[in-house]
Amino acid sequence: MGEPDGALSEAHEVRVVEPVPGGPFAQAALTCLHRGGADSRLLATALAVLGEDAAPEPAARLAGMSPTAAARAAAALEASGLPLSLIPISEPPR
Repeated sequence: MGEPDGALSEAHEVRVVEPVPGGPFAQAALTCLHRGGADSRLLATALAVLGEDAAPEPAARLAGMSPTAAARAAAALEASGLPLSLIPISEPPR
């Protein structure tokens, strides 16, 4: 109660930290990609090539996947918490 208003807001200041390439966020994202299986990696690669405005159908075609397989892969990527437009790809899928 005896604190000035500014002291309380300074004590609860929030810092936003951007992910660093190759840092912990990138490593976690790659782990999610590898656990998602080959279709998830293929779709993620196609999305990375096409960019953040990629539509599902062209991404599926580029990945050589059926629309059904692409939809399942997209659902797996979304369930993992990866933002589909920001998928870091360090190497091609095997």
